[in-house]
Amino acid sequence: MGTPYAPNIFKALEGVFCVYKPADFSIGRLLYHVRNNIVQDLNKINVRPMRRKFFTDETKKDEDGLPMILDVPDLADHTLVIGPRYTAEDIDLKCITPLHKLSSGVTLLSCQNHSQLRKIQNRFNVRVHHVIGMLGTATNDFTVNGSIVERSKFKHVDHNRIDRVLAGMQAGHQRYMFQACNVDPQSQEAYELAIKGLIRPTDPQAGPVVYGMKCTAFSPPYFTLEIHSVNETCIYLHKLVHELGLELRTNATTVKLRRSNYGRFTTNHALLRKHWTPENIVENINICKKCLEKDRDNEKLIKRIDVTDDNFLLEDEDEEEVHLLPTTNE
Repeated sequence: MGTPYAPNIFKALEGVFCVYKPADFSIGRLLYHVRNNIVQDLNKINVRPMRRKFFTDETKKDEDGLPMILDVPDLADHTLVIGPRYTAEDIDLKCITPLHKLSSGVTLLSCQNHSQLRKIQNRFNVRVHHVIGMLGTATNDFTVNGSIVERSKFKHVDHNRIDRVLAGMQAGHQRYMFQACNVDPQSQEAYELAIKGLIRPTDPQAGPVVYGMKCTAFSPPYFTLEIHSVNETCIYLHKLVHELGLELRTNATTVKLRRSNYGRFTTNHALLRKHWTPENIVENINICKKCLEKDRDNEKLIKRIDVTDDNFLLEDEDEEEVHLLPTTNE
């Protein structure tokens, strides 16, 4: 294998790649570290050599008696004069559906070419979050880092009670999906729509849609929820945990939130912080490109069904390999 050449790697840094965002790590800090790692590593490997300068030396003659043309390095192009070959301004990074600072998990970034950003957002991929909540307290921002505004008892809460409340909340979201389509949830039309696949929003302003909620662990006062949703935000999930606490006749606040899936992208695709290097990112871009190509191929097979409300469409869940509860990815 040949020595890496920085200009070739820089040209290959174009597309979507997947990283794992640590907790207590803002998106701005994430972009800074990824960009800084790329720039530092590119400047360490075999960079572009200095330009050559040609000039005529009248004091030296060739065999024909003509002035010699000399080829010398152009010192004005030396890195000690103009600085490093690559700087942070050369790396253009953007984030797709950023996570909250306190959250962690799969995060999609786009480097240089951002043409795939809108396409990924318009696919409304199902995202899976694992939320750890704590019973008995309520805070002003619905997370444990906020100021406590209320305390309550929670001895009456058990795993079965949480499952029952989640089932009721899930039924409410399902009714919302059908009502947005102007379809009676108890009608034959609703049944026919349901068996054809997932009902997905086509407008980011349509609001969050939750497809599945399940309590995967319960160890008072802590519990873990697995949530499958579209169009959600971290703040919305924090509020969802708070609403769950109220339905349980107590209080609940979010301790941790982790995104384990973003459509086809899972934690297996995400680069850990120690792997945020140009070579690993280029390899990850190629892997993500194959996943996006599968999505494009499936879009040709997906049957889109017209409904009364243009904010929603139906897609065959099998075509996109959407796995609802339970998932095997942790």
